[in-house]
Amino acid sequence: PFNDSISSNTHTHTHTGACPWRPKPNQDRMAAFVCLRTSSLVVAVMDGHGPVGHEASDFLMRHLENVLTSDLDWNLSPPEKAVERSALKLDSLLTGRSGIDCSLSGSTFVIAVIRHGQVTIGNVGDSTLSSITLRDDRSCVKQLSEDHKPESPEETMRITKAGGLVFAVDPDGRGPQGPVRVWR
Repeated sequence: PFNDSISSNTHTHTHTGACPWRPKPNQDRMAAFVCLRTSSLVVAVMDGHGPVGHEASDFLMRHLENVLTSDLDWNLSPPEKAVERSALKLDSLLTGRSGIDCSLSGSTFVIAVIRHGQVTIGNVGDSTLSSITLRDDRSCVKQLSEDHKPESPEETMRITKAGGLVFAVDPDGRGPQGPVRVWR
């Protein structure tokens, strides 16, 4: 069980992304929960992209706990296989059974599972997971995940080898606008 003398807080701060050709809702979502059965703290951030990216990130947020904690390897430490399989299952559910049009939309996904003093990280996309610790009235920020930036040559090659496409959208024929994205 969790030690009552340890204080742990989760916080998020988000900004609505800019879209030059239409108003855009905030597409960021965050999930955090404690699994008492495994003494685990789970924190995840989803950043939706595209016209209905907010629906995609919201779907991931709402289904994460059930998908992760029902994985066959969730009880094992560290839970790396459960995290990996859960990300794949959430993607399959989102694109196959959610009713959300993912042809031009999707979401990044970054997760940390803290269990028995170990942190297991999973990351799909360019969201960053950091920890902030306070010691002697000083804060220390540590980046825990590595962003997957599609415009980097290594990431572009990995994506295209897997059958994906990498490009920025050209909504009005005047050239690409906005960031480079990954497409299936």
